[in-house]
Amino acid sequence: MPEFKKGLRLKTVCTAVSALFLLNSLLYASNLRVPMKNLERVEDFLAGNASLDRLSPNDLPPVKNGLLAYEYVMHDIAVKKAVNPNDDELVGVYAAAGVDVSNVFLSTNASRVYFIDYGYREASLDSLKACWKEGWDAVKLFDSDKTARPGEPGYYIDKYRQGYDDQADIAGNIESALIKELKALGVKKEDIIDIDRDEDGNIRIRFRWAYLGKKSKTDRTIILINEDITNISDYLKEKLKGRLDFYYQRAGQKIPAMYHLFITRVAGWLKDSGIMITDDHDNSDRYFSPRLDDFMLIEPTDEMKYWEEKVIELRKKFHIEVNFYGWCVSIRKRQETVEGFPGKVTPGNKATLNRSL
Repeated sequence: MPEFKKGLRLKTVCTAVSALFLLNSLLYASNLRVPMKNLERVEDFLAGNASLDRLSPNDLPPVKNGLLAYEYVMHDIAVKKAVNPNDDELVGVYAAAGVDVSNVFLSTNASRVYFIDYGYREASLDSLKACWKEGWDAVKLFDSDKTARPGEPGYYIDKYRQGYDDQADIAGNIESALIKELKALGVKKEDIIDIDRDEDGNIRIRFRWAYLGKKSKTDRTIILINEDITNISDYLKEKLKGRLDFYYQRAGQKIPAMYHLFITRVAGWLKDSGIMITDDHDNSDRYFSPRLDDFMLIEPTDEMKYWEEKVIELRKKFHIEVNFYGWCVSIRKRQETVEGFPGKVTPGNKATLNRSL
């Protein structure tokens, strides 16, 4: 009988240990928020020197640093595959950009981006340099003293959950917020080339960064232009006319409802092969079309659709009221011209926004 009880206790202990091991495995997989069987598909969404199929979300800098949830990063990567599959050195504009360095570079792998936002009137070059030179290590990556996670307050927690946040949350603190975004993206202190003004007096940040899965870092440039995208100056219209590869717009609050005021001017900035990457929903989730006859709406790729579904699941988990605003971008490409006339978008070639989610 004592031997039987001893064997029973040993069996119970083994069962308990096995149960704890299984529970730990399940918790690890749930933290990924992407089923383990789907992780092997990640390599299909990347083009480059290395794949991320064996990396957990915590191995991706924007996720590890708590800036963006894994699903948003993977959706950005899917967009990049659609708009810049060959990693060309693209130049573009980000309208109403705020300090959102992460999403635009993850979505385009651009070499130069003009950030246009009338909130830059308060940005100080000296303060930005100070945050870089003196405060890089001192400036905390998050708003709280501890590692930020969903549920804590602040710009970065809201962005992690929603994929964006309002610039009002960083009012008066744009400089350190820009540095935090760069740091969260994986830019090191030594990767900053310089922070200065360009020939027109706009604040310019030059840095080196390697796209996710890439080995070599390349030069990047951000130029902050203090203007309202819905009321573009003649100076800006002429400066950028026909010089851009893409126009990027995301979480623009009421901007999509004002397309009729500025979108044709913006289209004039793009080259013949230009691409528009736009979140066409206002902050109440109403959809607005730019209505440009010489641009065709491109159907979302399978990769984009896959991660759209994952993002929707994530937003439901976080009880976010709007489904598409702030992250679900549409891609439009200018059509080739024939005998001086732009390519027309007809019912036969006009793709529709993916509304099946």
